[in-house]
Amino acid sequence: MPVKLRLIQPFVLAGIALIAFSSTAVAATTYHEKVAGVEIAFAPNGCAQGVDASSFAGGASGDVRGNFTATICHTPLAGSAQIKPGGLFTLSGQSASGQPIVPVTGHFTGGSVEFIGAGHFGTFCFQNFRVQGGLVSETAPTATDGFLGVLTHYGTWNGSSCNVTFATVAGQATITA
Repeated sequence: MPVKLRLIQPFVLAGIALIAFSSTAVAATTYHEKVAGVEIAFAPNGCAQGVDASSFAGGASGDVRGNFTATICHTPLAGSAQIKPGGLFTLSGQSASGQPIVPVTGHFTGGSVEFIGAGHFGTFCFQNFRVQGGLVSETAPTATDGFLGVLTHYGTWNGSSCNVTFATVAGQATITA
């Protein structure tokens, strides 16, 4: 067999092995988290022009013990709102076993915000909203994950309406990365 043909066979086998190795994906991890946080004043823009942005930061507990940040793009909140695709989220910290995780980042795919109730006591008032949205990470863009929680606005009651001064969010998120 000529030398050239003897050299081709190892290169072909090496190429096949390289293709097989590179196409073997690392298994995705799905994180189930409880999150709770407060609305923060800083709202980095990642939303389309004319769409409102609300940013939150807080803690996460579950498969990851750490923190989360989220910027949610939405239509104006007038009893209800639509969560628009875009925005950003980050989950970072350590696993339940204490090992640091690579921060999980991604965006929202859409969702809704629906009014569920309000009340006031003296000059204190609150408004509760059910929030449901889709999440997709940068590393697992085909996963169908999401968030379900309660957004609460707090403020002062002026006798006829609640003048909101801050907000919190609490709920559960599932994120595959």
